[in-house]
Amino acid sequence: MKTMLITLALSLTSCSAFGHYIWIEPESPNQANLYFGEWHNGEVETEDGRLSRIQANNITPSTHVQSIDRQHDHIAIHLKQPGDFAITEAQSPRIKKNRTDSVRHVLLARTGRNHTQSWLEFDLTPTVKDSQTFTLTYQGKPLAKSRVTVMAPNRWQKSFKTDQNGQITIQTPWKGFYLLKAKYIDNRPGKVGQKPYDQTEYNLTLTFRTSQGIPWNNAN
Repeated sequence: MKTMLITLALSLTSCSAFGHYIWIEPESPNQANLYFGEWHNGEVETEDGRLSRIQANNITPSTHVQSIDRQHDHIAIHLKQPGDFAITEAQSPRIKKNRTDSVRHVLLARTGRNHTQSWLEFDLTPTVKDSQTFTLTYQGKPLAKSRVTVMAPNRWQKSFKTDQNGQITIQTPWKGFYLLKAKYIDNRPGKVGQKPYDQTEYNLTLTFRTSQGIPWNNAN
Protein backbone atom coordinates (compact mmCIF):
# COMPACT_ATOMS: atom_id res chain seq x y z
CA MET A 1 0.00 0.00 0.00
CA LYS A 2 2.79 2.44 0.92
CA THR A 3 4.58 1.73 -2.37
CA MET A 4 1.37 2.30 -4.30
CA LEU A 5 0.82 5.63 -2.55
CA ILE A 6 4.37 6.78 -3.27
CA THR A 7 3.99 5.82 -6.94
CA LEU A 8 0.68 7.66 -7.17
CA ALA A 9 2.09 10.72 -5.44
CA LEU A 10 5.04 10.90 -7.83
CA SER A 11 2.69 10.68 -10.80
CA LEU A 12 0.56 13.57 -9.61
CA THR A 13 1.46 16.79 -11.36
CA SER A 14 1.73 20.30 -10.00
CA CYS A 15 -1.19 22.62 -10.61
CA SER A 16 -1.64 23.39 -14.28
CA ALA A 17 -3.31 26.40 -15.83
CA PHE A 18 -7.03 26.18 -15.15
CA GLY A 19 -9.38 29.10 -15.44
CA HIS A 20 -12.03 29.91 -12.86
CA TYR A 21 -14.72 27.29 -12.35
CA ILE A 22 -17.57 26.53 -9.96
CA TRP A 23 -17.61 23.60 -7.56
CA ILE A 24 -19.87 22.22 -4.85
CA GLU A 25 -18.71 21.25 -1.36
CA PRO A 26 -21.06 19.22 0.87
CA GLU A 27 -21.44 20.97 4.23
CA SER A 28 -23.97 18.64 5.88
CA PRO A 29 -26.59 16.12 4.66
CA ASN A 30 -28.97 19.00 3.96
CA GLN A 31 -26.58 21.73 2.84
CA ALA A 32 -23.94 22.18 0.17
CA ASN A 33 -21.92 25.29 -0.68
CA LEU A 34 -21.22 26.54 -4.19
CA TYR A 35 -17.85 28.26 -4.73
CA PHE A 36 -16.33 30.12 -7.66
CA GLY A 37 -12.58 30.33 -8.17
CA GLU A 38 -9.79 27.78 -8.33
CA TRP A 39 -9.97 25.16 -5.59
CA HIS A 40 -6.57 23.69 -6.46
CA ASN A 41 -4.96 27.09 -5.80
CA GLY A 42 -7.04 27.90 -2.73
CA GLU A 43 -8.55 30.85 -4.62
CA VAL A 44 -12.17 31.73 -3.79
CA GLU A 45 -14.11 34.66 -5.23
CA THR A 46 -16.34 36.77 -2.97
CA GLU A 47 -19.54 38.78 -3.32
CA ASP A 48 -17.38 41.89 -3.56
CA GLY A 49 -15.87 40.41 -6.71
CA ARG A 50 -16.83 37.86 -9.32
CA LEU A 51 -18.96 35.59 -7.13
CA SER A 52 -21.71 38.19 -7.60
CA ARG A 53 -21.93 37.07 -11.27
CA ILE A 54 -22.95 33.54 -10.27
CA GLN A 55 -26.73 33.16 -10.03
CA ALA A 56 -27.11 29.48 -9.02
CA ASN A 57 -30.68 29.47 -10.31
CA ASN A 58 -30.48 26.41 -12.57
CA ILE A 59 -30.26 23.40 -10.25
CA THR A 60 -31.12 19.79 -11.13
CA PRO A 61 -33.23 18.29 -9.68
CA SER A 62 -34.95 21.53 -8.64
CA THR A 63 -37.23 19.60 -6.27
CA HIS A 64 -34.24 18.97 -3.96
CA VAL A 65 -33.76 22.66 -3.18
CA GLN A 66 -35.28 24.24 -0.09
CA SER A 67 -33.64 27.67 -0.33
CA ILE A 68 -30.52 29.49 -1.48
CA ASP A 69 -28.56 31.81 0.80
CA ARG A 70 -25.76 34.03 -0.51
CA GLN A 71 -22.74 34.37 1.79
CA HIS A 72 -19.55 36.42 1.47
CA ASP A 73 -17.47 33.73 -0.23
CA HIS A 74 -20.02 31.09 -1.28
CA ILE A 75 -23.65 30.36 -2.05
CA ALA A 76 -25.29 28.06 0.49
CA ILE A 77 -27.81 25.64 -1.01
CA HIS A 78 -30.22 24.19 1.54
CA LEU A 79 -31.74 20.88 0.52
CA LYS A 80 -35.10 19.32 1.29
CA GLN A 81 -33.41 15.94 1.29
CA PRO A 82 -29.85 14.64 0.97
CA GLY A 83 -28.71 13.59 -2.47
CA ASP A 84 -26.72 14.35 -5.58
CA PHE A 85 -27.51 17.46 -7.58
CA ALA A 86 -26.05 19.58 -10.37
CA ILE A 87 -25.82 23.25 -11.34
CA THR A 88 -25.63 24.90 -14.77
CA GLU A 89 -24.31 28.45 -14.95
CA ALA A 90 -24.49 29.73 -18.54
CA GLN A 91 -22.78 33.09 -18.97
CA SER A 92 -23.34 35.75 -21.58
CA PRO A 93 -21.10 35.51 -24.67
CA ARG A 94 -18.04 37.74 -24.55
CA ILE A 95 -14.91 38.43 -26.55
CA LYS A 96 -11.77 37.03 -24.96
CA LYS A 97 -8.75 39.22 -24.34
CA ASN A 98 -6.50 39.59 -27.39
CA ARG A 99 -9.05 37.79 -29.57
CA THR A 100 -11.81 38.80 -31.97
CA ASP A 101 -14.14 35.81 -31.63
CA SER A 102 -16.92 35.63 -29.07
CA VAL A 103 -17.08 32.76 -26.57
CA ARG A 104 -20.06 31.51 -24.58
CA HIS A 105 -18.89 30.07 -21.24
CA VAL A 106 -20.97 27.42 -19.49
CA LEU A 107 -19.89 26.50 -15.96
CA LEU A 108 -21.17 23.16 -14.70
CA ALA A 109 -20.90 21.45 -11.33
CA ARG A 110 -22.32 18.32 -9.80
CA THR A 111 -21.78 16.67 -6.44
CA GLY A 112 -22.04 13.08 -5.29
CA ARG A 113 -21.60 9.75 -7.06
CA ASN A 114 -24.88 7.99 -6.30
CA HIS A 115 -26.88 9.18 -9.29
CA THR A 116 -25.73 7.46 -12.48
CA GLN A 117 -27.87 9.29 -15.05
CA SER A 118 -26.69 12.36 -16.93
CA TRP A 119 -28.18 15.70 -15.88
CA LEU A 120 -25.93 18.09 -17.79
CA GLU A 121 -25.17 18.84 -21.44
CA PHE A 122 -21.50 18.10 -20.67
CA ASP A 123 -21.40 15.58 -17.85
CA LEU A 124 -19.33 13.13 -15.83
CA THR A 125 -21.30 10.33 -14.20
CA PRO A 126 -20.41 7.25 -12.13
CA THR A 127 -21.09 3.95 -13.88
CA VAL A 128 -22.68 2.55 -10.70
CA LYS A 129 -23.33 3.96 -7.24
CA ASP A 130 -20.08 4.94 -5.44
CA SER A 131 -18.09 3.81 -8.46
CA GLN A 132 -14.52 4.88 -9.15
CA THR A 133 -15.24 4.55 -12.88
CA PHE A 134 -16.89 7.54 -14.59
CA THR A 135 -18.24 8.27 -18.07
CA LEU A 136 -17.67 11.64 -19.73
CA THR A 137 -20.41 12.66 -22.19
CA TYR A 138 -21.43 15.58 -24.36
CA GLN A 139 -25.08 15.79 -25.35
CA GLY A 140 -25.48 12.21 -24.18
CA LYS A 141 -22.62 10.77 -26.26
CA PRO A 142 -19.39 9.42 -24.72
CA LEU A 143 -16.25 11.49 -25.31
CA ALA A 144 -13.21 9.35 -26.08
CA LYS A 145 -9.61 10.50 -25.60
CA SER A 146 -10.66 13.50 -23.50
CA ARG A 147 -8.80 14.74 -20.45
CA VAL A 148 -10.21 14.54 -16.94
CA THR A 149 -8.13 15.88 -14.07
CA VAL A 150 -8.53 14.39 -10.59
CA MET A 151 -7.62 16.57 -7.61
CA ALA A 152 -6.99 14.75 -4.34
CA PRO A 153 -7.69 16.03 -0.79
CA ASN A 154 -4.12 17.38 -0.59
CA ARG A 155 -4.81 19.37 -3.81
CA TRP A 156 -2.32 17.36 -5.85
CA GLN A 157 -3.66 16.29 -9.20
CA LYS A 158 -3.40 13.71 -11.94
CA SER A 159 -4.82 13.81 -15.47
CA PHE A 160 -6.46 10.86 -17.22
CA LYS A 161 -7.57 10.31 -20.82
CA THR A 162 -10.94 8.67 -21.33
CA ASP A 163 -10.99 5.38 -23.21
CA GLN A 164 -12.99 4.56 -26.36
CA ASN A 165 -16.14 4.39 -24.22
CA GLY A 166 -15.51 7.80 -22.67
CA GLN A 167 -14.57 6.25 -19.32
CA ILE A 168 -11.85 6.70 -16.72
CA THR A 169 -11.14 4.73 -13.56
CA ILE A 170 -9.50 6.55 -10.66
CA GLN A 171 -8.01 5.71 -7.27
CA THR A 172 -9.04 7.40 -4.02
CA PRO A 173 -6.36 6.32 -1.52
CA TRP A 174 -6.82 9.35 0.74
CA LYS A 175 -9.80 10.14 2.91
CA GLY A 176 -11.58 13.38 2.18
CA PHE A 177 -12.71 15.69 -0.61
CA TYR A 178 -12.07 14.93 -4.30
CA LEU A 179 -12.66 17.22 -7.27
CA LEU A 180 -12.73 15.99 -10.88
CA LYS A 181 -12.52 18.59 -13.66
CA ALA A 182 -13.01 18.50 -17.43
CA LYS A 183 -13.33 20.99 -20.28
CA TYR A 184 -14.95 20.75 -23.70
CA ILE A 185 -15.11 23.26 -26.57
CA ASP A 186 -17.93 23.16 -29.12
CA ASN A 187 -16.89 25.20 -32.17
CA ARG A 188 -20.39 25.57 -33.56
CA PRO A 189 -21.58 29.22 -33.59
CA GLY A 190 -24.90 30.32 -32.20
CA LYS A 191 -26.82 33.09 -30.47
CA VAL A 192 -28.05 33.85 -26.97
CA GLY A 193 -30.90 36.29 -27.55
CA GLN A 194 -29.35 38.85 -29.88
CA LYS A 195 -25.77 38.09 -28.84
CA PRO A 196 -23.88 35.85 -31.29
CA TYR A 197 -21.01 33.59 -30.28
CA ASP A 198 -18.41 31.62 -32.23
CA GLN A 199 -17.86 28.76 -29.79
CA THR A 200 -19.01 27.42 -26.44
CA GLU A 201 -16.54 26.47 -23.73
CA TYR A 202 -17.82 24.08 -21.06
CA ASN A 203 -16.05 23.74 -17.70
CA LEU A 204 -17.29 20.91 -15.51
CA THR A 205 -16.51 19.77 -11.97
CA LEU A 206 -17.65 16.70 -10.07
CA THR A 207 -17.04 16.56 -6.33
CA PHE A 208 -17.51 13.94 -3.63
CA ARG A 209 -16.13 12.94 -0.23
CA THR A 210 -14.73 9.58 0.81
CA SER A 211 -14.85 8.33 4.39
CA GLN A 212 -12.28 5.60 3.78
CA GLY A 213 -8.55 5.97 3.23
CA ILE A 214 -5.48 7.58 4.71
CA PRO A 215 -5.82 11.13 6.09
CA TRP A 216 -4.05 13.27 3.52
CA ASN A 217 -1.82 15.05 6.06
CA ASN A 218 -0.30 11.66 6.91
CA ALA A 219 0.06 10.56 3.31
CA ASN A 220 3.75 11.42 3.14
